[in-house]
Amino acid sequence: MLTVLKLLGGGYLVWLGARSFSKVWHGSQVSIEKISLKRSGWMNFRYGAIIVLTNPTAALMWVAVASILLGSGMLAWHVAALSPIFALVGFLIYAGYSILFSTGLAVRVYRRFWCIAEFAFGGLFGVLGASLFLAGLRELREL
Repeated sequence: MLTVLKLLGGGYLVWLGARSFSKVWHGSQVSIEKISLKRSGWMNFRYGAIIVLTNPTAALMWVAVASILLGSGMLAWHVAALSPIFALVGFLIYAGYSILFSTGLAVRVYRRFWCIAEFAFGGLFGVLGASLFLAGLRELREL
């Protein structure tokens, strides 16, 4: 299962990287004007939290973490016992993202430097995704 996760996750990251490079190449900035700076901080936080909680990527990441822990020799009950801690850490991380990126300052900074950010994320996702995908292919050959 871990090999399948590496192949799918690596392919997905490469796809995300390619999309970021495509946005930079075509000059198609993500439309952040849809985000209303007239809303209160709480409304923006709630909006960001809903986006994160409905994003399947976060759930897949935690499934990958659990599968790595199980693959490392941890017993299922150890992983189950650690799950509330993982959930709390995940909540704090994503709540921090929601707070940080719901501010007008973050929107203005992104609007100014979107090209650099998209290029950097494209490169990061591409490299990480390719290495993960290649690791999955190596594991398939060993089977």
